[in-house]
Amino acid sequence: MSSHQRTRRRPKSGGHVSHLLLNILVGVLAGLMTIGLILFAGYSVLATQLPDLDALNDIHYQSPMRIYSRDGLLIGEFGEKIRYPVTLDEVPKPMVQAFLSAEDDRFFDHPGFDYQGLLRASLTYVVTGEKRQGGSTITMQVARNFFLSNEKTFLRKIKEIMLAMKIEAELPKTRILELYLNKIYLGNHAYGVKAAAQIYYNKPLETLDLSEIAMIAGLPKAPSTFNPIVNPDRAMTRRNYVIHRMRELNYIDEAQQKVALDQPNTAHLHSHILDLDLPYIAEIVRNQMFEQFGDEAYNNGFRVKTTVDSNLQLLAEDTLRKSLHQFDEHRRFHAIKEHAEIPKNAQPADLDRALAPFPKLGLTRPALITSLKGGSAEVYLGEGKKITLSSQELSWAQHWLHDASLKESDGKAPRPLAVGDILRLRDVDGRLKLTQIPEVGGALVSMNANDGAVISIAGGYDFHYSKFNRAIQSKRQPGSGFKPVVYATALMEGMTPSSVIVDAPVSFGSWTPMNSTRRYYGPTPLRQALTYSRNVVAVRLLQKVGINKAIRLATSIGFEPDELPRYLPLALGSGAASPLRMAQLYAVFANGGFRIDPYFITEVQTDSGRLLYKATPPSA
Repeated sequence: MSSHQRTRRRPKSGGHVSHLLLNILVGVLAGLMTIGLILFAGYSVLATQLPDLDALNDIHYQSPMRIYSRDGLLIGEFGEKIRYPVTLDEVPKPMVQAFLSAEDDRFFDHPGFDYQGLLRASLTYVVTGEKRQGGSTITMQVARNFFLSNEKTFLRKIKEIMLAMKIEAELPKTRILELYLNKIYLGNHAYGVKAAAQIYYNKPLETLDLSEIAMIAGLPKAPSTFNPIVNPDRAMTRRNYVIHRMRELNYIDEAQQKVALDQPNTAHLHSHILDLDLPYIAEIVRNQMFEQFGDEAYNNGFRVKTTVDSNLQLLAEDTLRKSLHQFDEHRRFHAIKEHAEIPKNAQPADLDRALAPFPKLGLTRPALITSLKGGSAEVYLGEGKKITLSSQELSWAQHWLHDASLKESDGKAPRPLAVGDILRLRDVDGRLKLTQIPEVGGALVSMNANDGAVISIAGGYDFHYSKFNRAIQSKRQPGSGFKPVVYATALMEGMTPSSVIVDAPVSFGSWTPMNSTRRYYGPTPLRQALTYSRNVVAVRLLQKVGINKAIRLATSIGFEPDELPRYLPLALGSGAASPLRMAQLYAVFANGGFRIDPYFITEVQTDSGRLLYKATPPSA
């Protein structure tokens, strides 16, 4: 062996390892840099797509249209979204704590997103393949509800996180929380906590108890699934979870927890907050606003002030209802149309449930017959109260219901009273009296004759019984109410109140007009003929002045041409007119001949108070 061969050494293996590790490290760093560059590029692209947050500083919530009487009472509300914005200071502290417990207990600690929740959502996707909603903080929900869609994709989630971080950088936590508590959907058209308190409990926020607060706070996760009206069992489970979380986070003590858990589900569906329910006028205004603004009328928070005086409106409705009852109660009693099944040995709670589907209507209240003895009836009024109606008090009903010769509209004979029947009672001088919902209809209109402002309008007995507004939708023959138009035409043609028309028989083909007295009075001055509403004189007068001239005057007052037939019976009111049209006609006579057009809206404002419209009607 040569000396050269003896001195050559085998290279150490450690050098190869170090070289390999170096290559791996360089590769990892290069990969990380590449990923970082990709992420940075992606972030830069997505950042340019994020919306401007200036809108959050001057937020405009979708709010319902609110309608007010001229004396400032809320009489109607219409909208797809029911919302009553509040400041954070107006929200009770337990309500804030309940939402934090249910939705985001680390809200005041994270920068807009919670990596723990996001990690759980990611693991769920890896394990199950399901893209479930998860890991959304309150700030992320604000980002989604104000700016993004509910599409469940990772790209949208990334945008949501980035937008949440941007929101956190520009707004204080308290402002974010306030936005959330006003924007969040809580079921049954309720948006925000104040609307939910009204819809479910008919209460102001500050009067809710802990159980009710927890029920509302449990809704954002799934407003339909945990709806206390539709799914009461699931709602109670969710409510109890929120209460337990509040205890775990030391927001409440054990005693408060126990009291809240022991509370039953008291949620019911309640109507909007109205100072006065005046649906006939509210529906008229709603329709006019929709014609003007379309669907925006329901979402832009318009405040609409009307011409209606609330006190006079209530008086008009009460007067019409009493008049309809007085007319109806002098006629026959109709068959019983409402009936409830009563269980044997029924307790007051059972009777309350049986009576619940039958609301008060107009001046009437429902009364459930629980027993019949010797011609008298014991009736249940609700809330444990019973009274007895004597045979004398029931005689009106019994007389008609036992007459087998009578037929109802369905062709059947009326049947006698039975247990479970619903009677209708109304208060007359402090005593409940048997009545029925009048089958005859009516309407009443009162307006300012100088400018056409409608002061009160009653379109029927009760809007909830019949939404048909007879004051504006029904057209009946005005009869002798139209005669002043004929006489006014004659005066405009040069005749005077002393001008004479002969009241004598006259025929036009097969038609022979007659006076209501079946008598004729010979030569009659116009003043006297109008005073006594002489039919024959009115017809002869219309023939003399000309049908076209009378129609021309009527249309100048406000009648539509298709309401006025072109023949002589027009003098006796054979056309068609609504009560509102007749009020418009007589306003012209009252104000000295100045045409007015009825109107209902005095002004429209935005929810911020900016004036959009103000009525400026011409005045006599």
